Amino acid sequence: MRRRGILILVVLAVLAAVAAILCFSPEPEPDYRGRSLSQWLQVPGRSSPEGTRVDEAIRQIGTNALPCLLRWIRARRPPCSALVESGKVPQWFVSPLLRCPLGRSLWHDRFDDASVCIMILGAEARPTIPALVRVINRSKDPYRVSRAMLTLSFIGPDSVPALADCLLDPREGVRVAAAGHLGQFGAKARPVLPALLNTLNDPSPWVREITTNTLRKIAPEELEKLSGSHS
Repeated sequence: MRRRGILILVVLAVLAAVAAILCFSPEPEPDYRGRSLSQWLQVPGRSSPEGTRVDEAIRQIGTNALPCLLRWIRARRPPCSALVESGKVPQWFVSPLLRCPLGRSLWHDRFDDASVCIMILGAEARPTIPALVRVINRSKDPYRVSRAMLTLSFIGPDSVPALADCLLDPREGVRVAAAGHLGQFGAKARPVLPALLNTLNDPSPWVREITTNTLRKIAPEELEKLSGSHS
C-alpha cells in the first residue's frame, strides 16, 4: 500500500510539472483580435455568431499560422484522444478537461486543429503538403492517414500530384481514398491521368470502381476509348 501511495504521488507530481510547463511556457502562436490561434479553435458552436468568426480569424492569421500547423501535424497523438474517438469516453466528460492546457495535452489531438486550419486556408496552406504526405506514408493510425488525405484535398490542385502518388500505396483504403479525392478536381487533375488509367488495372475491384467514377469526372473520353477498344 505504501509503495502504491508513493507511486500515485510521483504520477501526480509529474502531471503537475507538465501542467506548469504548459501553462507558463506556451509555444508561440499568432493571434487575431487578442486571441491566439488555439483560443480561436476552442470557440464552441461554429454555427453560433461567435463560432462563425473562427473562419474569419483563421483567414486573417493566414500564413502566419504555418509554423504552428507544421508543429501540430508532427506532434504525437495524445494518449487519451483515441478513447474519445472510439466512444469509450463520452464527449461530455472530456469537454471540461479541454479548457486547461494539461487536459488538452492529454485528450486533444492537435493534428485535428491543423486539419481544420488547412481546410479553411486552402491554397495558402501549400507548404504543409510534404508534412501531410509523411503522415500518410509513415503513420500506422488509420484515422490520421484518412484525415491527412482529406486535408490534402482541401488545399486544392497543388495537392493533386501527392494524391496521385497515393494510388501506388500498398494499402487498399489509401488507394481508394486517393482515387476518390482526385475526382473532386475535375479537369484540374488531368496531369495525373496516366496514373489513374494505370489504376484501372488495380487488383482491388473497389479501387477500380472508384477510379472509374473519378475518370468519368476528369476524362470521360478516355473511358469511351477503352470501352471501344474492348468491343
